[in-house]
Amino acid sequence: MLEMIKTIVFDADGVIVRPKTFFVTRALELYGIPKQEFMAFIHGQFKRCTTGELALLDILPEYLEKWNVPVESQAFVRQWVEHEHHIDVALLEQIQAFRADGIPCYLGTNQERNRANYMKLEMGFNSSLDGVFASSDLGFRKPDLGFYQSLQNKIQLSASEIIFWDDSLENVSAAREAGWKAEVFTNLQAFNQTIKKYGI
Repeated sequence: MLEMIKTIVFDADGVIVRPKTFFVTRALELYGIPKQEFMAFIHGQFKRCTTGELALLDILPEYLEKWNVPVESQAFVRQWVEHEHHIDVALLEQIQAFRADGIPCYLGTNQERNRANYMKLEMGFNSSLDGVFASSDLGFRKPDLGFYQSLQNKIQLSASEIIFWDDSLENVSAAREAGWKAEVFTNLQAFNQTIKKYGI
């Protein structure tokens, strides 16, 4: 069974991407946007952007006006994605070693399209990974089973050939329900110890 693992899928935030603080904190400092209001937006309209149902730049102006933010939507989004640009270099180096050994590595992440594109191009994941699969492109967000099934169809492997790493137990449990092997990511040392059990 261990020999069947053919690919690794990683989550972004909390795994490969580990920002010291999230932009909600910086937005309070810069513009006085109350954290409670920003988080209500994140868990409300913004969530619909992560499935591709809405476009962030279409809905953001209304909120910026409400919060009296003196910059345009594109500049605000730019500040947002740049603030959370913090890659776990050590993990990414380990990923390159897996790829060199012939094990493709992918990103499977809940992201709206602007940040997904930023990750692909400016974080360099288009070249440092074998593919980036964002919820806004798949039409489903974790832990919806549709996310895992859609991603699996894209890489054309059976469920038992995939191992998935996410910092959310809920997302890991859903991946297991989809038939994937999956583990909770905590830190690189624990990751290296656990993945050996899968023969990688």
